[in-house]
Amino acid sequence: MKNPDDPETRALLAETKRLTDEMAAFAAEGREMANERRRLFYELKSRGVTYPRMAEVAGLHKMTIQQDVATWRKAQIAALGGG
Repeated sequence: MKNPDDPETRALLAETKRLTDEMAAFAAEGREMANERRRLFYELKSRGVTYPRMAEVAGLHKMTIQQDVATWRKAQIAALGGG
């Protein structure tokens, strides 16, 4: 059995930690981007852009966009203390 404290094992542990931290940062950035996209869909909808048009441009199913708009709306209501 290898020594769990040898330099190679410590290097592997350090790399595991680095990747875990990097993945967490990407996840946080992804959440921020998703929230911004929801806001944009909401803004487009308020300007009269249809779900099918947004879906065509974004390459998403219109139901995904409808759900994003609903999620944004609920978050805004909750932020204002209404939900």
